[in-house]
Amino acid sequence: MLEEILPEAVIDVPDIGPYQRFNRPPLVVRVNAYGQPITIITAHLKSKRAFFLRDKNGSLLEDMDDPNIRVRAKLRSLCMRAAEAASIRMSIIERLQHTHEPLILLGDMNDVTGSVTTQLMAETGEVNYDKSMRDIALFDAARIQSRYSWMRDVAYTHIYQGMPEVIDQLFVSEEFLPDSKFSLGQVERVDYFNDHLKWDYADRVIDHGIIRAKIKLNS
Repeated sequence: MLEEILPEAVIDVPDIGPYQRFNRPPLVVRVNAYGQPITIITAHLKSKRAFFLRDKNGSLLEDMDDPNIRVRAKLRSLCMRAAEAASIRMSIIERLQHTHEPLILLGDMNDVTGSVTTQLMAETGEVNYDKSMRDIALFDAARIQSRYSWMRDVAYTHIYQGMPEVIDQLFVSEEFLPDSKFSLGQVERVDYFNDHLKWDYADRVIDHGIIRAKIKLNS
């Protein structure tokens, strides 16, 4: 479990100070799949919801209706999410660099796949400029699946202010790219279970969809 934000990723949150501990500590497990070790990291980053200051009893210290204060409160949330993403990224690099053991990152990233904080963890785009980055980059399972890739364009896992979006994601390391010389398997398909998000809010058991990936290891 990752409880402490790595020192290199600690930043000062406005009006709060250094953000040094995960709000929801990521779980890190190393499993053995048919003789192949795989590291799995689950993440649930700080939400985009504005973080207003409160006293020790939980009472608000700020005017939630003041638009300028709302901006500052959302900035706090962004800083927290960025620090968590950066710390997770550094942990991923430590586990991937100069190794050929696969890694899977999954969970509620609380932002879309192409967002700054999500890409801070994955750094997928850097591969376009430097192929050696494949060693430590992560790849969106929905984008590299070998079947039903069209599903990525109709998928969503959350509805925010009436708009569907994918904020629950699953990323894999280079070892699950079929065209990699270090390939140990591939993502065959990714499924999204989200029909319950169409129900009335009060009837929902959970307000997020579920993402599932089928990964086939090479024989």
